[in-house]
Amino acid sequence: LAQTFPWFGTLSLKEGKAADEARMAQKQYDSVKVRLFYQVKDAYYEYYYLRRAIEITQENIELLKRLESVAQAKVRAGGDSGAVVKAQVEIGKLEDRLKSLQDFRSPVVAKLNATMGLPSEELLPWPGDFQATNTPLDKVALLQWLDDTNPDIQSLELQVKANEKAIQLARKKFYPDVTLGVDYISTGDGSAPVLSDRGKDPIMAMFSINIPVWNRKNRAGLREAKSQREASEYALEDAENRLASELEMAWFAFQDAERKRDLYRNTLTPLAENSLKVAQESYESGRSDFLEWIDAQRLLLEFQLSYERALVDREQSLAGIEQIVGQEMTSVSIRQQKEAL
Repeated sequence: LAQTFPWFGTLSLKEGKAADEARMAQKQYDSVKVRLFYQVKDAYYEYYYLRRAIEITQENIELLKRLESVAQAKVRAGGDSGAVVKAQVEIGKLEDRLKSLQDFRSPVVAKLNATMGLPSEELLPWPGDFQATNTPLDKVALLQWLDDTNPDIQSLELQVKANEKAIQLARKKFYPDVTLGVDYISTGDGSAPVLSDRGKDPIMAMFSINIPVWNRKNRAGLREAKSQREASEYALEDAENRLASELEMAWFAFQDAERKRDLYRNTLTPLAENSLKVAQESYESGRSDFLEWIDAQRLLLEFQLSYERALVDREQSLAGIEQIVGQEMTSVSIRQQKEAL
């Protein structure tokens, strides 16, 4: 029986390196999970926008049909028929847009199904209305938080630690391994009666040292381990810089979408609705032509769609921030941001 014992500290280094690599695998799994959550949210909000675009377009078609009926009443009273033609042209344009939006449902649903592992042809129900997340984010806190929560950065940090242990293990190869053992030999009774130890089976202790004489190989292994550590350090630095840049872009997109959402909801859309009413009254009283009424309707449609687009862009940007940071922006995480400042 024999057992080889590596040099002092070798086993603990191997254990630590294996533990770091196991945690790296966990962080890589977390990274994939975070990206998948982002893809689902991004596709879901796009599906919601499609629903709202279809609804708003349908509402504007109905509005134009009412405008057309008003114009036809004026024609019957002796007015110009050009207004009716203009209304019909606008209705035709919106009906064509509506058809395109309705046909676009299949590819949007297919993308959402793909993120959730469902058959691409399975038709999902329309998303319901959602409450916009109230998230008072702080960019400085998010940047400080990035290193502690992003799974890609955490995985690379563990890679650096594992490679540092690999260097120490490479140095251990310059030291000998020790082998301890015991040997038992069955001799039998023997044929010489004069021998005093006749019939006694010997037990022998063994001790040996494996001397590392292949120094060129060991030095090459040490250089390789140092190069791998250096490469992992550069990869970590690159990931930190890249993710900080991506967070800056996602932060800009979030702030810009939030500003536009508030602008269209609180200012532009109410003004467009009021402008449409004024244009209708002016046309019915004969103070303006039908084209001004049509222009007011177009403007309202544009602002309604722009508001929905900004609302969706904000939520998609927030999902992008969550992917980069590696954590969902909940009330708990917001409080942690404030405490980090």
